[in-house]
Amino acid sequence: MSRAKFNVLICDLIEPPAELEQKIFGPKFEVIAAKAMNNAQLKDEYLENCDAIIAYDKIFYHKELQAKFKKCKVIVRAGIGTDNIDLAEAQRRGIKVCNVPDYCKGEVADHAIALLLSLVRGIPQHVEQIHQGRWVKLTPTAVRLFGKTFGILGMGRIGQETAVRARALGMKVVFYDPFFKKTVKGCKRIKTIEELARLSDVVSVHSPLSLQTKHLIGEKFFKNAKKGMFLINSARGPVIDMKALRLAMKEGIVAGCGVDALPLEFDDDQRELMLEFEKNAEWLAGRFIATPHAAFYSKESFIELRSKAAQEAKRVLDGKKPLNWVNES
Repeated sequence: MSRAKFNVLICDLIEPPAELEQKIFGPKFEVIAAKAMNNAQLKDEYLENCDAIIAYDKIFYHKELQAKFKKCKVIVRAGIGTDNIDLAEAQRRGIKVCNVPDYCKGEVADHAIALLLSLVRGIPQHVEQIHQGRWVKLTPTAVRLFGKTFGILGMGRIGQETAVRARALGMKVVFYDPFFKKTVKGCKRIKTIEELARLSDVVSVHSPLSLQTKHLIGEKFFKNAKKGMFLINSARGPVIDMKALRLAMKEGIVAGCGVDALPLEFDDDQRELMLEFEKNAEWLAGRFIATPHAAFYSKESFIELRSKAAQEAKRVLDGKKPLNWVNES
């Protein structure tokens, strides 16, 4: 690294020379794009000399990695979730952790609705059948969405955007979020997740991952759920207990499931459904859709993400208070 006033390290994803970020930081900053695929590929020199880190999702900022920092002041998670960062350790070291919570709310909401429409209209299955020279017009999972109840778990920015789209389809929207205290026009608050399960024909997950939300959609939820419901997850994979989901799909409680988020590391009891999906198990045909954590992306949202992450890091290095300070005490 050079003798610039500040050194900014973009650990993963971004191709060097990171011109967009460099333009935002200006000449007193040197921006290094390491493009590491895992922790082992990050040079200690970079970690020791950086004043700020812009973090995507390939690197885990655990206690051992943070121990290599000598002058890091801020980690900006270029994204929403911070589950790859040890927040408590960063706070102990006096490192601010920030995120970018508002860059892709429209894209993720669109993706959640797209997953639902793909399931109920059988789009992927129809495409595959046409490739096989088959014209099968009837879709087992097809239902009329108009008038159905659309349940939202987590009524933050993305949950609210998804509600707008669900209402535009003529669906009644209910939501469960004990941390969100405001009212939302045209949406009904539900007091318990069990009630959300009982009322909803569709449940769309938009909650963050925490100790409280891990496997929140699990055995107890499915015991209370409407038979034939649809489940969509464009938030964090471990919010859903995959073992319980598999059983609920086998029993017909869940007619179809669309996910853009899966656990980063599967425990043995969480693995079976995905293994069957990868092997094109006949019983899952048209009932399970997975996309590769791509809901956030559009050309516009990615530019906005990169820009806002750089602006937040610069704000901290300029001695100003960050806009989205996650581990503020």
